[in-house]
Amino acid sequence: MIEKFYGTNTEFQPIDVLEEAMLLYNDYHYFKKAQELEKIIKDENANHMRRPAEDIAKASELHGAYVKNIRNDLFKTSLLTPIITD
Repeated sequence: MIEKFYGTNTEFQPIDVLEEAMLLYNDYHYFKKAQELEKIIKDENANHMRRPAEDIAKASELHGAYVKNIRNDLFKTSLLTPIITD
């Protein structure tokens, strides 16, 4: 089936396509998690820290870990890195 779309004279092997798809899925997964944390941290900063500063620091640290797990630059560059919690 993959040969139908890519042709028979191609350097792509079916496993390469599946591997790339899994990498993009992984990046998207961590991208969405990082986006959620960005929103939480941004809202907390705008509302003058209603949550304990420790919670925001942990969220910021977790955000950094999520960003480090993203390999695709298109996902990475659309995230706010690093998040400033001052």
